[in-house]
Amino acid sequence: MTDSYNNNSVYLAGRENRRGYTDKHIQKRKPFVDKRLLTCDHCHKSGHSKESCFKLFGVLDWYKTLPEQKKKDVGVKNFAATIGTSSSVGGSNQPQNSAHNQDTLTAMMAEMLQLMKDKSTTSPSSSCPLPTVPLHLDSLQPYSIPSATVPAVPSSPAISLPDHVTSFNPDTASSTMPITQAVRKSSRHTHPAWLDNFICHTDSSILYSGFGENYTWRLTPLPAGKNAIGCKWIYKTKLKADGSVDRYKARLVAKGFNQIEGIDYTESFSLVAKAVTVRIFLVLAASYAWPIQQLDINNAFLHGYLDEDLYMLPPEGYDVKPGLVCKLERSLYGLKQASRQWNLEFTVKLEAYGFVQSAHDYCLFTMVTDQGRIFLLVYVDDILITGPSLFEIQKVKSYLHNLFTIKDLGDARYFLGLEIARNSSGTYLAQTKYTLDIIKDAGLLYSKAATTPLPQGLKFTADCGAKLQHPDAYRRLIGRLLYLEFTRPDISHSVQKLSQFLAHPCEGHWSAALHIVKYLKGSPSQGIFLPASNNLQLSAFCDADWAACPDSRRSLTGFCVFLGTAPISWKTKKQSTVSRSTVEAEYRSLAATVCELRWVSYILKDLGVDILTPIPLFCDNKAALHIMANPVFHERTKHIEIDCHIVRDAYKDGFILPSHIKGTNQIADISTKSLPFKSFATMVSKLGLVSLVPSPTCGGRLNIRVMMQSLHMKMVSPLFLLLPLPQLKLVP
Repeated sequence: MTDSYNNNSVYLAGRENRRGYTDKHIQKRKPFVDKRLLTCDHCHKSGHSKESCFKLFGVLDWYKTLPEQKKKDVGVKNFAATIGTSSSVGGSNQPQNSAHNQDTLTAMMAEMLQLMKDKSTTSPSSSCPLPTVPLHLDSLQPYSIPSATVPAVPSSPAISLPDHVTSFNPDTASSTMPITQAVRKSSRHTHPAWLDNFICHTDSSILYSGFGENYTWRLTPLPAGKNAIGCKWIYKTKLKADGSVDRYKARLVAKGFNQIEGIDYTESFSLVAKAVTVRIFLVLAASYAWPIQQLDINNAFLHGYLDEDLYMLPPEGYDVKPGLVCKLERSLYGLKQASRQWNLEFTVKLEAYGFVQSAHDYCLFTMVTDQGRIFLLVYVDDILITGPSLFEIQKVKSYLHNLFTIKDLGDARYFLGLEIARNSSGTYLAQTKYTLDIIKDAGLLYSKAATTPLPQGLKFTADCGAKLQHPDAYRRLIGRLLYLEFTRPDISHSVQKLSQFLAHPCEGHWSAALHIVKYLKGSPSQGIFLPASNNLQLSAFCDADWAACPDSRRSLTGFCVFLGTAPISWKTKKQSTVSRSTVEAEYRSLAATVCELRWVSYILKDLGVDILTPIPLFCDNKAALHIMANPVFHERTKHIEIDCHIVRDAYKDGFILPSHIKGTNQIADISTKSLPFKSFATMVSKLGLVSLVPSPTCGGRLNIRVMMQSLHMKMVSPLFLLLPLPQLKLVP
């Protein structure tokens, strides 16, 4: 703290001397200190020092003289620090002067809960009713709210919270940020002491034992004409869903960039589960109230066998005789073919047990047992298993554990960055922590939230201002937003528009990308709700925006596919050719939607779901529907590719039932154009997106900055688990 004061004093003195101030003036003025860099030695919270800590000295005189509104604002700023230490201030350890703080927090929470009650009384703007989730007041203890100010608690079943929420102890939580970046062992002595302490927590012998059990390599002299690739140790911290440390990992990684194609490897392609398949998988489990079990394969890539003769230099710290190298018997992390070999080995073992690999998504496996079907979904080494029989699921776990050694994670809570919350009413999917990280990294914690992803009528061209000098930041942000579309169909159109300019982004594109982040700030916990007891009836909406691209004049295709009331597939894509009219653009959009419906129906058939046909397909262009039903308008359609006429075959076969719909009810509009706020909010509501916490911009006394501080100080779980759950309702 002293060094910080001295450095700032020197800087201030130099600045004032340039302005003509004397040393006498400089000595009278206090040095400038950024309070955001301060950390209290008493409560270990940021934003203040020990000399001004409310927990130590109570309420200061300057706070007593503030008006009531400013007191509330100060309370909001200190909300994260107050709720983080709530479990340690009760009883005899609580200072006598902190009673005013308790009253302030009590009033704030009562106001927030009253706001939740008021907002829950409004009926959602959708015909699809959603269940209610009760308020949980346990997390507010010991700051109990008087019974007169607490709204009535509904009697519906509650979403079960993860164990790390109920058993969380802020006294044992670290006040420092975890190390998330990978660290090389050779650089341990060049880092501070805290980094050296982190490396000492990692036990490399565990990974060596993995090599011994799996017979990953054997020592042998290097044959003549062969080249040995290098390797290095990577130390990394694996985090939980709430940002706290799960475990420290040490991994030996081969330098695969030294491999030669055709000699050291031939094929490197490996499959992963598609996002649509994951959502269908979760919808099916939610509809039938099946358990969803998650497991992880330990050292997965070490189980794949190599088809090539590959040699590697011994790792650092592994004592071997001179002249010997490691001949790899199995794959190793870092090799070009490592993921592919693991996937092939895992598939063989599953098929030997009785699973059948889907021909439409090779990462989906099904098995028929006496107690019903078992479904397994694999994404590299992360696995989900569901089915009606928990006993059969445990048998599959035991089989895999005997082969590969698995880590049983129990009920699925955090999969591929998805937070999963379940109760008897359905399943809630969100990417709250991922969204908050995007907002923080973009530096928009203090910005005002936007109401829509992009302003209405905004057009983008290749020339939108000066070229960015460092386009990597733009590409990184767009890539993260693309992955956020996993649970956020409301941003698919805006992200697609900006993803066209990854090669040469301009300042206008960067400003628009930041506008999307500002929109996310207004609804960071928004996600998809998958209701139970779903009717599992497919339906689809499709739309097109004619000549949407000013540069190429190509049209835009957008569609949304629902399974019951749950959205499972959506897309915004620029068409491959220029359409001569709006009718042609809509017809091409119909063809793309029919192809998606065909594939989804195949996946559902593999999952044992009987689809009722014809499938309702809603379009707002009557001329396109006439072309589909009748071979007319030859002069305007003779140039259309033959594959687009798959729509006619689907209609004749009774696979789809085309229906005209008004533009105001066209849900796919959100995927093809920027809408005004009122229309956009209506479409978001009809999409079935929900939010479990009040928006930071709706006057609910919540601040995204406070949430982020609490989250990254590891005092809370993801945002939708931070506070008592309000009634589940549609957005807005």
